[in-house]
Amino acid sequence: MPVHEWPQIVRALRRLHGLTAAQFAVMLATTEETVARWESGATLPDPREQALLRDVLTGHFRHHPTFLGLKAMVRSMGEKCTLYTPGLIAQAVSPPLARWIERHRFDIVGSSLLPRIDGQTAEMMERYALPMLDGTNDVLSVTYNDRAVACRNAVINRRLSVVPVDGVRVLVLVDRVLYLDDGRDTPDPDVHMLTADQLIDD
Repeated sequence: MPVHEWPQIVRALRRLHGLTAAQFAVMLATTEETVARWESGATLPDPREQALLRDVLTGHFRHHPTFLGLKAMVRSMGEKCTLYTPGLIAQAVSPPLARWIERHRFDIVGSSLLPRIDGQTAEMMERYALPMLDGTNDVLSVTYNDRAVACRNAVINRRLSVVPVDGVRVLVLVDRVLYLDDGRDTPDPDVHMLTADQLIDD
């Protein structure tokens, strides 16, 4: 893409998903200051960041058979399941999750859940999901306990799994409700990770 188009592209993508500069920075594993410099044209995204922005912009992977299969799987799941692509953009949700969101009046604004995520979920997303999507670690799947975003009274077991599709890593998130309580205490995360090395050893 021509150099002069990057400020407009970054600004358009950020606004399309209803994100602040700080939220957009988290989604791209960079800083708010860097996003501001991109939008002003003071600096350009590096090649890795440009590739990620192109994927978010063009969605070239959306017609890939593996991606279509993942979407179909998510939409048929009997559990609360979401399919994310770079930038933690929700591409598909399962019927149980759609009903859960509607029941709790939880709105997915601009197709991204990121502006609505807080607390332990935000920390887990930043610590595990972003590096998994970015390919900066060898983690394939992370399982942990947390409170549901839409209903703080529900303690859930959440599994984040990464699937590479046509040069893009997509994230499948599956939630299983463990129990309901008063919503006050933070549950023990009980984090378990699965790496490529562990798969080979098994």
